Amino acid sequence: MIVTPCGAPRTWWHIEVAADLSLRVFQEKLGGLWPSVAHGVFVLDSTEHLDSQSVANVFIPGLIVRYDSPTGCLMVQVISWYDGQSAPDQTMAIMATSLRQAETE
Repeated sequence: MIVTPCGAPRTWWHIEVAADLSLRVFQEKLGGLWPSVAHGVFVLDSTEHLDSQSVANVFIPGLIVRYDSPTGCLMVQVISWYDGQSAPDQTMAIMATSLRQAETE
């Protein structure tokens, strides 16, 4: 997936997410990595998604899903799926960040 803050398309993160990860856990992990958007919800077609659905049931390649929180938002897009196995403790991993993001950490 590629994650960009709303209004800042030059800052991005490429992340790997297990397809069976629940949206609730994914939301918690996004909030943990980017505290400025903690306690958000996924919004698709004006419908909030925050429950036990898996990432694979909501996200499809090419689809952009907005992640809204009271203090900001992210745009999340699946770039591609692949068949593989993640380490059991690796439900979400940052694979790469933009130079701009790397400089601000």
